[in-house]
Amino acid sequence: MEAVTHRLQHWKTVCLLYIVCAIITTYPMILSPMQTVVGHEQASVACHVWVYWWAQNHAAEIVTPMIFYPYGADVVQLYGSDLLSPVLAYLFPISPVLLYNLWILFLLVMGGMGIRRLVADLGGSWGGAFSGGVLYMTGAFFHHEVLNGTAEIVAASTVVWYLVYLRKVLDAPTLRLGYVLGVWAGVATALSAYNPFFLMIVTLCEMLHRATKDSEPILTSALVKSGVMSMLSFLSFLIPVAWLHLKHGAGDTFS
Repeated sequence: MEAVTHRLQHWKTVCLLYIVCAIITTYPMILSPMQTVVGHEQASVACHVWVYWWAQNHAAEIVTPMIFYPYGADVVQLYGSDLLSPVLAYLFPISPVLLYNLWILFLLVMGGMGIRRLVADLGGSWGGAFSGGVLYMTGAFFHHEVLNGTAEIVAASTVVWYLVYLRKVLDAPTLRLGYVLGVWAGVATALSAYNPFFLMIVTLCEMLHRATKDSEPILTSALVKSGVMSMLSFLSFLIPVAWLHLKHGAGDTFS
């Protein structure tokens, strides 16, 4: 019990340090988080903030005259890449600007924690794992996307956690781990239209690595059962996402 408590305290400390790191790298947003949005004002940040406001006030109006006046447009077509964060905006009726800023901080910290966990699972030292998370969070690529207002790219942090659990499933497959793996894949897909491509890439690379490294067969009965459970939990996300895209015509944009 003491060991579990110690690990929890350690996890909280690391998470707090990563939050501080995310705040520093998104400066000066922290000076006025209710009015200053993280990202360039002439990029697509305003689109995200508007969709959060729309989700809080007009979520039932999928087709709205408020955009592309006077014709109006389907909000799913406008913002179809990320279908999950507007739902979160609906559940938390706070300032859309503050909500977007918190969302960016959350995605950066989640990615850093995921890389730290991945490096630790690969046998890295405490310092190496912690540094790996910092490098991820401060990476030029992700901060370019933050500047550009492409939050759905920053949501690649969910792919990191997918890879963490993919390795766990391949190492010691269980139904529970398969379920968690499917949930991460589903969340990643609901958060970004780019993530399914990233999921396929990391899965292919991991499978090819194991196929060329190990002499033991990869496909076992336990892995098949875990994979089936993973697909079932993934479908619970994929079906509503696919329905929205098909019903609202965002499939063309998604393609």
